[in-house]
Amino acid sequence: MNENIEYGEAWIAYIDLYGFSAQVKRDTAAITYNKLAACLKEISELVQRFDFALQALSDSIFIICFLGGRHGNDPFSDFIHCLRETQDKLVTAGFLPRGALAIGDVYISPNLIVGEPVIRAVRDEQSLDVPCFVIPSRELQGRKTWLRHASIIPIKVGGASLGVPLFPQDVESYRSLINERMNQALIHGPPSVAASFIRLTAHLALWIESERNRTIKPST
Repeated sequence: MNENIEYGEAWIAYIDLYGFSAQVKRDTAAITYNKLAACLKEISELVQRFDFALQALSDSIFIICFLGGRHGNDPFSDFIHCLRETQDKLVTAGFLPRGALAIGDVYISPNLIVGEPVIRAVRDEQSLDVPCFVIPSRELQGRKTWLRHASIIPIKVGGASLGVPLFPQDVESYRSLINERMNQALIHGPPSVAASFIRLTAHLALWIESERNRTIKPST
């Protein structure tokens, strides 16, 4: 097999930039290109630091984390940390990430990625009615801490399935961008986009409250 091809079980994150077409029209292609190119350079450096793989084409981004190697057989925590930092960089640059995560066997080369989890991640991202990154519960492989979040903040993924939201670390910048986009949609439409941001605002508020409750220790 070609030495530039990697194969194995991996976590796959697919990230799409929500409202990208409208953003190109609003800001011009040149401005959007420069902002995204600079942002992807930072994301590439971040992904390399974690020893993961990155593939990007226009507003479609894949981050791949193979199991095994220096990450051990369960690099889930490192992968989640990398994804939250990736979202921070996108939000700072003015891009709103929407995406999904999957796990399974994949083939990757410098310009190609193929596998069942790629199909699931893309399909799940396209099914979301909330513009955020979601981890489908079926991909969590019995991770009980994350599954508890699914019961607190359920997001529909692909019909009847539920997912857990994964928000950026910088919640305030994220909330500011959401409010900006929501106000634009409320003024200019379409109503369906405005409704999606209203749902996202509600999910984010629930998540913030659940995180606050989780970190508060009961008094003795």
